[in-house]
Amino acid sequence: MKSYFFKVLLWIIAATMIMLGLPWLAKMFADSMSGMLVSMILFYAIDPVFSIVMGACAGQDIKGYWYMPIGNAGLFLLGIWLYMSKDLTQFYSYAVVYLALGLVSMIISLFARKRIRTKY
Repeated sequence: MKSYFFKVLLWIIAATMIMLGLPWLAKMFADSMSGMLVSMILFYAIDPVFSIVMGACAGQDIKGYWYMPIGNAGLFLLGIWLYMSKDLTQFYSYAVVYLALGLVSMIISLFARKRIRTKY
């Protein structure tokens, strides 16, 4: 039980730092033009890769971590709402894509793990 709690806490901290902390840092410490570049790097590189990694790790124990991709997309929306604007509805599509990336990588990881178990 302690191991499960520690893993969940670790993923929550990592997701909060990436989905909320990095946009806050970009808003606070970058000027407008470099802030746009940092935001694009977040939207197109860091956030999707983190969603894929989180989904792949959640697929290792899908019964215990099935909610991780959903929470990741929710934290992304919360970060957009807090640091950018409350009426940016086009970012819902980013959240759906991050959710899909996490779910697909979770399912692929689950099937790969089952295939490896049956092979050996």
